[in-house]
Amino acid sequence: MYGEDASNPASIQETTLALSPPRYLHFSNISHMSTCVNWEAASQPVKSHRVMYSSSRGSNVGEVEVSGNVSFAVLKPLSSLTQYFVRVVSIYDEGNSFPIMGNFTTLKVPPPSQLKVTELSRNEVQLEWEASTASDVVLYQIKWNVLGEDTEQEIPVAGNLASSVLPGLKENTEYKISIWAYYKDGAQSDTVSIWHRISAKNPPTNLYVDSETPSSLRVHWTPPDAAVQHYRISYSPERSHSKQQDTITVSGRIQSIVLHSLLPARVYTVTVIAVYVTGESDPVSVIGRTASVLARLPSVKESQFFKTQGCPSLRSMDGPLQASTFP
Repeated sequence: MYGEDASNPASIQETTLALSPPRYLHFSNISHMSTCVNWEAASQPVKSHRVMYSSSRGSNVGEVEVSGNVSFAVLKPLSSLTQYFVRVVSIYDEGNSFPIMGNFTTLKVPPPSQLKVTELSRNEVQLEWEASTASDVVLYQIKWNVLGEDTEQEIPVAGNLASSVLPGLKENTEYKISIWAYYKDGAQSDTVSIWHRISAKNPPTNLYVDSETPSSLRVHWTPPDAAVQHYRISYSPERSHSKQQDTITVSGRIQSIVLHSLLPARVYTVTVIAVYVTGESDPVSVIGRTASVLARLPSVKESQFFKTQGCPSLRSMDGPLQASTFP
């Protein structure tokens, strides 16, 4: 002021700097149910970062807050095959930064993998699979049918299992076995299939017994047209007070075997089973009879009269005796 006069007021105008937002927003490890949001923090101290997300349909909205020295956040659970919009803001003592924004789309739910079929019997197999690493499978559905036929069988399996037994199958028949998964968000995976023929477990044929002796029998058979691991042979005499059978095992390359330590003149029932990697054949049996002990003595035709010619005479109180010799 100058005396009673006042000068025009002087003023200055400045704009404060905006609080720095995070930079370089990007997404990694995207799956059907989660993703990792990554960013680079500003240079000045940040109290925390807030990550807000929403699906394009608006049905899945969420928010995650992490400390200021962390530069990522995992978002889950998410819906599969869904686009999400993400905003990340840095929180300072003075307030919040402007958001940095981005978007991503989740993947399709994965199907079971690594299918494996193991034969348990002539009409049962076990299906095994490798489950998804995620824990959000609610149910597996399995169906199977004879290849080329429309009639199907189907069973559900709990989502925490990774195998199931399929009953009612036929030998020497090819099947198509399919499986798919249902997830918590209602999504269904692709169907994966495997083809499997249940191998016929044929028994040996043409069983017969020969080379009978009082203590042994030789059993012969024709092997089936398949890879036999080994044969299991059981035998026991008929009308025996003991119901116990003797059992031996021989290589799958063998086609005959001698049974020793048998009783003479007895009827034996011999049973042969072919054993495969995937199970056993039906048993087949044959009857054999061991020889009598008397059957091994020389017959009348084989005997000859004793010779007495040329043998010295011996005398006794009853008179002379004539020695004899064998031929």
